[in-house]
Parts: sequence; C-alpha cells; structure tokens
Amino acid sequence: MQVVLIEAELQQLLQAMVLLARVRFLVLEQRRERSAIRRLQTFLRTVFLDVAARRRGSAGYRLLAAAASVAAVLSFYSGGSSDECAAQDAEAFVSGFRQSVGRDAKLEIIERGLGGQPRRKKWERPKWDACPKREYIRRLRHRRWAAQFEWPRMFGYVESWDDDKGEGIIRNQEKTQDYLVIRDEISASQFNHKTLLNSEMVEFFATDEMDEVAGLPMAKNVTGPLGTYLKTSEEYRNAMLRFGAFPKKWEDNYEEYDHQKGEYWLEPKYWKNKKVN
Repeated sequence: MQVVLIEAELQQLLQAMVLLARVRFLVLEQRRERSAIRRLQTFLRTVFLDVAARRRGSAGYRLLAAAASVAAVLSFYSGGSSDECAAQDAEAFVSGFRQSVGRDAKLEIIERGLGGQPRRKKWERPKWDACPKREYIRRLRHRRWAAQFEWPRMFGYVESWDDDKGEGIIRNQEKTQDYLVIRDEISASQFNHKTLLNSEMVEFFATDEMDEVAGLPMAKNVTGPLGTYLKTSEEYRNAMLRFGAFPKKWEDNYEEYDHQKGEYWLEPKYWKNKKVN
C-alpha cells in the first residue's frame, strides 16, 4: 500500500515538472508568464497539501517533494545546450528579442514593458491594426473601396496650397513626383469651404491625367491617412475662430468670415476708428 502511495506522489511530482517545462515554453514563445505561474503555484500547493495529509507524521515525503520542486525550478531557470543557445542567438538576431531564460531575459522583458502589465479585457485589446474593431472595419472598408479604382492609392504631403486659386501641390511619400490637386477633388473635409494644410499628410489617387497648364498629373479623392478627415488650412481655421464659436461640421460660411490676406493691417477697418495721440 505504501509503495502505491509513493508511486502516486512521484507521478504528481513528475506532472509538476512537466508543467514547469510547459510554463518555460509559454513564457518564451507566448509570453503568458503570469497565468502560467499562477497555475503552477496552485498545482504545487495542491501537491504539498496532499503529501502532508497522507504523511502527517513524517517529513521525508515533504522533503522529497521540496527537493523535486527545487530541481524543477533549477531546470526551468537553467540554460539549454550549446546548439539551443546558438539557435536562440540566431533567432534573436532576426526578431530582436533574446529568447533565453534567467535574470537577463527577465530584465529585458521588464525594460520592454512586457512584464507586470495588467492584462486588458478581451474587448479592450487592440486588433490587427492596433485599433478597436470598429476602426479596423472602417479601414478595411476604405481599402476595399480604394481597390475598385484603376489608379494606385498613395500617401503624400501637401507641398503648397493657394486658397485664392483653389489648387495646390501634393508630393508623394517617396518625394519623387508632384501632383496637382484642385478644391473639387478634396473629398474628406469637415467644412463647406475645402482647403489643405501645408505639410499635412494626405492620401490620394495618383492618376495619369496631366494638367496642361501646370504640367503635373492630377491627384483625385484627397483624404486624410486611411480615409480620415483633413485638418483644413490654418488661415481658414483662424478666420472661423475670429468670427466666434467654431462651427459644426458643414455649417461654415466663407462669406461671413474676415480673411486677413496680404497687408491686411492697412485696410481702413483696422485703423480708421483708432484714436491718434
């Protein structure tokens, strides 16, 4: 009977060592250190209580269980063979993360912010594009919409914008080609009077239609990155703020605002009512 009990206890200790080995791979490959260690602690606590209940009068089996646990922990924190270390170094060169165990790996995990962070709930975790589900679906719809056209969808920056002429220049992200954009091709604006902000990042269709006057290809369907709204020009925003409260979407009126252009301070309305000492 005692032999059977000893074999059962040894099987439980062996299961604990197997679980420790599984925890090692979870920490290195899946980075689930917290949940794995919690399961390990629960299992070891159950083993110690079971051994203490069966052999309450002697400490031999408890010492045996403690020695087996210490051996398993030492094997958990010990390195592998030379071939395994070489493979880990090669993988670290590609991935940028050292897949090793011990104090150095723990410090590296802490420095990168991978350890000790609270586990977010399922609906709070980022999706594939590091954004919530609703935003990811919106981006996916935008990409599918852009794929229906014959022209490539590109990113670029606003090189210049002339509000009087209603046209501007967009340079692609690689800074190899300039494109002409007109006011009617600005499709994602929150205001009735559409403008572009200098140096703003935009997304557009790079067409092969050439403008005869400027000699540049046309940019169509200009939006913000990934189909977001554009910021509009700083001059137009300042004009709306000088008028009063900032208007809501598509409720602005260009004719009502005071547009300060050129040497506006020389206009009579800015100086004729001032007192001259």
